[in-house]
Amino acid sequence: MQINIDSKLFEADLMTQVDRRIFDVVGDNASEVLAEMAKQHFAHGGKKLRSRIALSLAVVLDAPASKILGWAAACELFHNGTLVHDDLQDGDSVRRGQPAIWKTFGAAQAINLGDCLMLIGPQAWKNDDLTDKNKAELALLYSQLASAVIQGQSLEFSFKDQVGIRELGDDYRRCITLKTAALFAKLAKGVALIAGCGEDDKHDLEKAFENFGIMFQIQDDILDLFGDKGRESVGCDVKEGKISALVVKLLERCPVHGTWLRAVLQKDRDLTTIEDIQLFKHHLEESGTLLELALDLESLETSILGLDVFHKRPAAKVAMKSLLETLMTPIRHIPQMNANLN
Repeated sequence: MQINIDSKLFEADLMTQVDRRIFDVVGDNASEVLAEMAKQHFAHGGKKLRSRIALSLAVVLDAPASKILGWAAACELFHNGTLVHDDLQDGDSVRRGQPAIWKTFGAAQAINLGDCLMLIGPQAWKNDDLTDKNKAELALLYSQLASAVIQGQSLEFSFKDQVGIRELGDDYRRCITLKTAALFAKLAKGVALIAGCGEDDKHDLEKAFENFGIMFQIQDDILDLFGDKGRESVGCDVKEGKISALVVKLLERCPVHGTWLRAVLQKDRDLTTIEDIQLFKHHLEESGTLLELALDLESLETSILGLDVFHKRPAAKVAMKSLLETLMTPIRHIPQMNANLN
């Protein structure tokens, strides 16, 4: 029991240091207006999953946490910048149970804050005890993840009208690999780089967290209809006309629903009804779509844990299993998912 308590205190202390680094970077690089906006955005928490992953990886890879803090904070800054932009682009008025930044400060200032948070990330590690080579490599990784995420966001908007097209599944997979998974993948590779891992381990960790990111997005898509994402209502993705894993899989299994689903997704946000959302949920449950998604998640999990890096590093495998379990917990209550994920 004492070990668990100490572990929690250790993690809490590190997360406090990440938060401090974030606010130091914002304070040093943002105007008073932007700093106030950032303060409001970060005040309402968030899981800070990406920085927690970075710090957990540091432990199992025997890297000093002090060398990881800046990289963890930078990735957190970038991610939060994308959230500010996402809310504006998607028309979401609530984030973490509070008004979205664009609702409080306006669209133009929300764009400015998102840009600021994404661009100042590298400032977070500039004074860390890293070699010049490491810092240059991290800068390249940061540029790569930024480019990938923005490409993915662009793709998401470009294939909204492709409902029913055979290649939709491939387009969706490419989109989430860029938009969601790339940040997890480059985050992990950065930690491995700082830890001095060999090329094979860096490659495996990057691949593991790319697959984790794909799992994360599928889970997030499911939560939009069957869970609580801290948004204003259930089914926001449907109202926004998003092509989600649920849409793709239902159309692959039951093309007959294509005409109806296209009409729902193309409605103006405010015209999407509760009945539309409930009927979509009904089709998902009755068609076996959720069962198939559960099998997809199970397959991704198996591929992650089968990588050589986890055979060579038992502690890393234990940590990865724990992370995967944490990821899946919010959807365990869904019978069709639970049957395959236990």
